[in-house]
Amino acid sequence: MHLRYCTILVLLWLALGAAAQGPVRFEAQVESREVVQGSTFQVSFILANAQGSEFRPPPFTGFQQLGYVSEMAGSNISNGQYETRRMWSYTLQAKQTGAFTIDAAKILANGKSLQTKPLQIQVVPSGRQPGV
Repeated sequence: MHLRYCTILVLLWLALGAAAQGPVRFEAQVESREVVQGSTFQVSFILANAQGSEFRPPPFTGFQQLGYVSEMAGSNISNGQYETRRMWSYTLQAKQTGAFTIDAAKILANGKSLQTKPLQIQVVPSGRQPGV
């Protein structure tokens, strides 16, 4: 009897957790849209509330990729919402001044092809602070 009661509670908890899970999202984030030439910054691609495969980062035209990709995964429950997240982060260096576009990253998630929105990055000369 006790085992049956525990099984029902676990199944109920899983069902409620699935129902309270947020929407599927795939987005690109960057620390700042304006960076100084020669400086480094991070760009991250985040998949939320889905299982993903075949992640394809964009080419980082106008930037040099430093090191390897950092990949993290985790889950969180906040205000009754269950969220899973998987994130790929890249450290880039701005090699030359100008306006650049980091194109869309792509992934297959829950049987659908998703892509991020492109990011516009402005690289300013090294003697100038961003936002000035």
